[in-house]
Amino acid sequence: MKNKKQIMVYGLFGLILGLILGIIVTTTLTTTGDAIKITAQGNNAPLPAYIINVNAQYQDCVAGDKAYFTFDWVPKGEDQRYKVYLKDASANLMELKVTSSDNVGFPGAYLDPKMNKDVRGYVILEGYDNKCSDTYYLYIDSIKNNQIVTSQGYKFGWNE
Repeated sequence: MKNKKQIMVYGLFGLILGLILGIIVTTTLTTTGDAIKITAQGNNAPLPAYIINVNAQYQDCVAGDKAYFTFDWVPKGEDQRYKVYLKDASANLMELKVTSSDNVGFPGAYLDPKMNKDVRGYVILEGYDNKCSDTYYLYIDSIKNNQIVTSQGYKFGWNE
């Protein structure tokens, strides 16, 4: 009788242990599969560009007209398009033109990733209440597979 009880206890213990191991294996495989999907999707997503600096000299800004500046940036990822745009401190989009594009950029202009050093641009101040001494933010959108990732805004102004 004692052997039958021991066999039943060991059998029950083995069954419970088998169920626990089965749950662990299933959970591990499911989680690994999700991680693989996330990684695969991540390769198709755009990477944000990085604005290194903006050079805006006070003498390059004519109040009520145009304000000239240059900037350096770093493209990230492959097979991406890049669109640059400028906002004032109130988050209003400003009319922008850059030398690496024939496109008058309102609200932005596409950039050539090979032209990422000393890119010249200007913003139209005519018709806006903006001044040369105001604060502005330059952004670059990275576009790939109908997805857009925006760079961190680079804060600058044409101060004396």
